[in-house]
Amino acid sequence: MLNLKVEDLIDPELETAFFYHRKLKYWTITHDHDFYECFLVTEGTVYHVVNGVRQTLRAGTLVFIRPHDVHSYERYENEEVELLNINFRVSMMHSAFAYLGEGIDSAGLTEAALPPSRLLGTEDMRAILRYYERIGGAYPGNKAEARAFARSMLTAILQLLVPARQDSGPDVPGWLNELLAEMRKRERFAEGTAAFYRLAPYTVEHVCREMKKHFGITPTEWINEQRLSYAALSLAHSEAGILDICMDCGFSSLSYFYKTFAKRFGSTPAQYRAKQMTAIP
Repeated sequence: MLNLKVEDLIDPELETAFFYHRKLKYWTITHDHDFYECFLVTEGTVYHVVNGVRQTLRAGTLVFIRPHDVHSYERYENEEVELLNINFRVSMMHSAFAYLGEGIDSAGLTEAALPPSRLLGTEDMRAILRYYERIGGAYPGNKAEARAFARSMLTAILQLLVPARQDSGPDVPGWLNELLAEMRKRERFAEGTAAFYRLAPYTVEHVCREMKKHFGITPTEWINEQRLSYAALSLAHSEAGILDICMDCGFSSLSYFYKTFAKRFGSTPAQYRAKQMTAIP
């Protein structure tokens, strides 16, 4: 596996590196890196293999790669693909999170089992591309200006990818926020309430009361939401079988998975996958 290093690729003054791979015909070997990467599929379709999951990414898909992710690209049938790739030093990412503050769920973005992604509409795609053009227009003559555009671009990307924080508030105990952040990890929510109560610093009764008080739901309901969100992402971006996804999320019953998924998304897992496969940004 290839290990890419920030010192070799990203100018410390600029804090970012940008590449527009047009008509990409080569496919990368498995690699990771000690910096953040955001890429946008601007044309075509490509297989993205990340953390052991093979995703099918279509034009308009924006993906956020963290330093701990291991990934590569593979050809999809006979298609060529275009990728806009922007890499960011960890320092710039930390600055962006600090600037955006607690209004967004940064932990949900950085700690999810799979890299967060979103299928953008035409206007959002154009906005990202305009940022890229402004960076290129300023670089290399004015690195400070290019860096400013890159920071604005990163802020826009994070706001597209990160949903508004739902599991926080001025009166929510710190221990509960910390517990929910830990339980967003796939291996935790897959284990279920056993992990929830084991990791909690208080009794089961107290934890249930606090969840109901602050969020109006039970730990089981909260865990099922994490499982269903992960299942929806896997259905949209991987070729894994529905039974495999069901078990990977922690559901022990396929019929219960179908029932809860249909209630949450208004369609069966197979129907949801079919809709996502035919979606056009």
